[in-house]
Parts: sequence; C-alpha cells; structure tokens
Amino acid sequence: MLEKMLEYNDKNYENSLYLRFEVNDKPGVLSQITKHLAKYKISIQRLIQIPDNAKKKASIIIITHGVKENNSKKCLRSINS
Repeated sequence: MLEKMLEYNDKNYENSLYLRFEVNDKPGVLSQITKHLAKYKISIQRLIQIPDNAKKKASIIIITHGVKENNSKKCLRSINS
C-alpha cells in the first residue's frame, strides 16, 4: 500500500521551468513561444531576450511560475514540432 502512494505521478508534480531558446531575431517569434505556453497554462515569471545583431539571432530565456510537469512535457513537444 505504501509503495502505491509513493509512485511518481507527473500529473501532480509541479516545478518552475528554465527555458532557453536560440531563435532567428524576427518579429513574431516570441509571440509564437508565448502562445504555446499559454495554451498549456504556463505562466511566465521572468523573460530575458538577448539579441545577437551580427548573426540576426536572439537568445530568449524564460523562467516560469510553478507548472504541472504533464503540461510542461506537452508544451515542449508542441514547441519542438
């Protein structure tokens, strides 16, 4: 019985995420990322965007509020596709 209670369940596990994206620096990229986060009820606590003008790229760093692991997995799969 105790063994059953200690089983890991990703629907109940919650933690903040640290996400880093290396993207083309063009209009709409950040919007696409935040739409995915909103769809899976992931709230942004802090966001930093660091442009690399020479390469026309940017690093986007996002730290989220607490989020269910199940939602974070689904969101990351969605972003990767």
